[in-house]
Amino acid sequence: MKSQRGTTLIEVLVGTAIIGLVFSFAITAFMLSADKLTRSKIRILAAALANEQMEIIRNLPFDQVGTQGGSPSGNLPQNQQIVRSNITFSVAIIVDWVDDPFDGQIPADTTPTDYKKVEVVISWANSGSANVKLTSNFSPKGVEAAANTGSILISVFDASGLPVSQADITLTNNNLSPAINLTRQTDDSGNYQFIGYPPDLNNYHIAVTKGGYTLDQTYPVSAENPNPIKPDISVIANEVTSSSFAIDRVSSLAVATQNATCQAIGNIGFNLKGQALIGNPPPNPVLKYDEDHTTDAAGNKTISNLGWDNYMLTLLGTSRNITGIIPPTSLNVLPNTNANLTLVLSDSYSTDSLLANVKDANTNLPISGASVRLVYGTYDETKITGQGAWLQTDWNGGSGQALFTDATKYFEDNGAVEVNATPGQVSMIKSTSNPNLAESFDSDANKDATASNAVWDTSAGEIRLPQTGGVYDFNATAQSLQLTTPAGKIVSATLTVDEELNGQTVRYYLSADGASFEAVTPGNLHNFVQTGGDLRFRVEFSTTDQNQTPVVRSLGIALTIETYANSGSLTSSTFDTGSASSFIMLNWNPENQPSEVGSESVRFQLAANDDNATWDFVGPDGTAGTYYTVSGTPIAGALQNKRYIRYKLFLQTADVKYSPAISGVSIDYTSGCTPPGQAFFGGLSSATTYQVTIQKSGYVDLVVDVDISGNLQNTFQLTPN
Repeated sequence: MKSQRGTTLIEVLVGTAIIGLVFSFAITAFMLSADKLTRSKIRILAAALANEQMEIIRNLPFDQVGTQGGSPSGNLPQNQQIVRSNITFSVAIIVDWVDDPFDGQIPADTTPTDYKKVEVVISWANSGSANVKLTSNFSPKGVEAAANTGSILISVFDASGLPVSQADITLTNNNLSPAINLTRQTDDSGNYQFIGYPPDLNNYHIAVTKGGYTLDQTYPVSAENPNPIKPDISVIANEVTSSSFAIDRVSSLAVATQNATCQAIGNIGFNLKGQALIGNPPPNPVLKYDEDHTTDAAGNKTISNLGWDNYMLTLLGTSRNITGIIPPTSLNVLPNTNANLTLVLSDSYSTDSLLANVKDANTNLPISGASVRLVYGTYDETKITGQGAWLQTDWNGGSGQALFTDATKYFEDNGAVEVNATPGQVSMIKSTSNPNLAESFDSDANKDATASNAVWDTSAGEIRLPQTGGVYDFNATAQSLQLTTPAGKIVSATLTVDEELNGQTVRYYLSADGASFEAVTPGNLHNFVQTGGDLRFRVEFSTTDQNQTPVVRSLGIALTIETYANSGSLTSSTFDTGSASSFIMLNWNPENQPSEVGSESVRFQLAANDDNATWDFVGPDGTAGTYYTVSGTPIAGALQNKRYIRYKLFLQTADVKYSPAISGVSIDYTSGCTPPGQAFFGGLSSATTYQVTIQKSGYVDLVVDVDISGNLQNTFQLTPN
């Protein structure tokens, strides 16, 4: 016979181990890739800094090219620290004389100081051998050329400091007659010499590019750029003018604007500016790239021909705020890349806000799941980085809304909940009854003997002051026992009386809870401060004439009693996260309910799907038989990786005089539309210093002060323990 066999335990264990190894390898590969990207970005910044320093040196007179305390001597510091993009770089400058063999060498050359060799070395923490070094020669005289002419030595390199061959160099000078306008190409070492040109100060304009590459150039002094970093160069008779240029392949940046649920928001204007400068103060820095753009109706804008740089993006206008950037590093544009950037925008605008970007101090990677607490005076708010939240705090718009678009509406209820009685609150629906009670004093069954010293005359059917020695006492009280025990809560009453004052005084009191007596005026509606289910009356007699007593012959009490439903339910509208999501936590407030309503008076179930049609509500174990009864409970695994979600609220009470109430429900989640490592705070106070506390397991707590003015985007780095 042919036998059938299942999977053995050993096979299951082996399969599980293999899967674990695959996931471990994938995670390791991701971390190595992220680390490599971070190192590449640092190297690009270092190369730009080296070029900047070399350009500063190139603009010095030859006799000033030297270091402090070195030989040759000059004003250049041998070592200094410079910060770029929150990274501290060490800058070392080395200047030496060189004896060139063209005119002989020592000892034949009696003047060996032919030219100067300058090295700029940029290093950073843990750079090792990956530091960036630029070397350049500085000559006091030109190579051989016609008398009274000078030469120009051009060097072209890319973002990594490597030479760029066959780069197009355009040299123009309209100040000369005839004007100069010619184009040459660099050799395999990225160099080209323009030899034998007429002397002219600061009028030789050079532009360097290559097909598919960025442009680098010199700039004339102008009103727009009065102090260019790389000014148009000079040609000096019998000297060589050297200048270097950095170009690399162009990139593009695709910008998308949307809300927190991946819905596109079109026609959004924004400004994009880089950090690279072409001019220094005064009066203001002149940026190499500073342009305004607008996304199309679908919320998209592709910007082409961008140079490598660290860019900053800000919105134009005052309709929305940037609440997140996905991914958080896309504004560091690398050469020859097609970067994608998603801006998550708010629905409204805050004049003053903070977008906190939390990163690992070692890897510079975003940290999600960190708590960011912002405190100033009575303002105290905590948010979790990398998490979105669906929040509902109002239901008075009523039922009938399938998709969550109006934050005050919901899908349906069972008719036993109330959403309008108290703004921003869901409670049980209540009904009212209006019974009437009467006391004629022809019986003392309702008399509280321990609290009464007035005469309760059942034969006369009245109450009055007692007598002592043939005259009436000045004061006395008649008080009842509990008159009724209604199922609901006594909230108001109107007292009517049959009284004969005889020129004296009677005061009336009612109690709805059996203990708190409140003064009432006959014939007027009285709303109880202390409501309850224990109605009693108190009558206080007083006289100023001991021969006279006031008399009360009957009381009538018209009541208003409120009774809450025993139970009720409400189902929310559908919340669309925009993509498959991880649902983290269900929270609600208030977390504690009145003791009278009993335990588990507030319960929830959740349902999630990808078709926005199949709603199977379950509790925290993923089954229909359980409920979320504690705020802050993790959401069931059965609901993960779904796009649509709803909640169902169940209210119940053990005492219909009281109702549980909910004023806020939130579901924390992460999705493809959730900015990693970021948290947004809107509605802040301008010119105010807030204390920011950031905490994450495995990291040292960070506490800093932040001055809020306008819409800030701050990066906070956490140090691992």
